[in-house]
Amino acid sequence: MKLSISTTLFYGDHIFDVLLALKGLSFDGLELRLKEPHFDHNEDREIKELGKRAKSAKIKIYSLHAPSGIDLSSVNEWDRVRSVREVEKAVVIANRIGADYVIIHPGEGRSEGEKQLRMFKNSMDEIVEFAEDWGTLILIENTLPGRIGDTPEEIVTILKMYEKSNIGFCLDTSHLNLLGLKMSDIIEPLGNYIKEVHVSDNQGKKDDHTLPYEGNVDWEDFLKGLKDIRFDGTLCFELMPEADYIPVVKKIGEIYRTWEKVLTNEV
Repeated sequence: MKLSISTTLFYGDHIFDVLLALKGLSFDGLELRLKEPHFDHNEDREIKELGKRAKSAKIKIYSLHAPSGIDLSSVNEWDRVRSVREVEKAVVIANRIGADYVIIHPGEGRSEGEKQLRMFKNSMDEIVEFAEDWGTLILIENTLPGRIGDTPEEIVTILKMYEKSNIGFCLDTSHLNLLGLKMSDIIEPLGNYIKEVHVSDNQGKKDDHTLPYEGNVDWEDFLKGLKDIRFDGTLCFELMPEADYIPVVKKIGEIYRTWEKVLTNEV
């Protein structure tokens, strides 16, 4: 199992400054959000420099999260194709900097459900083939309630379409908690697909993305679910931005080490 931290926590700073500040702290790697001015994924020189600086800081970038403002299930063909190109761009960047995964959302607001799912399949048909050519794994993340890909049933349907393809699942605990579902009940049927977990908490009303134990997620049940499937992927703490983020990174490390002992039967 590995500990990753989403760069959502560091949005106030450029990624180059973040790498310098984090050097030597205890975690395995980062998930990079493609968001300007935090990181300009449209600038070739910045991409090249990121690879160099991450290597110098000895910080692995495990995954990239596709940029916001895209919709792979859009019924507007122009918007859908533009969104596909943004994901493909992320796949190329992942290959260049040595990241393993690209995280995507199936879609945005649910308005024409069946048609949106067909549009998403059109998008995925192209993305899966492209990602396999570049040796990158695509992880589909469960979305906020009311969006395409918000329910476990819909995620399973999508994943089964591509069972022999280069895709997997990223479980978002904050999004799932907003549905009021029991974590272990969802983890068990999706266990074979889960490669990464976006870890954060909320009070069950909005997407707070706070540290575990600051909301009402049942973390004991969550750990039980992971233990039952013998989870050995990446726990990525995806939190809201903090100006003084070093104490938060240290707290993340403490939580992770406690959980690691539970999941490996050390306690």
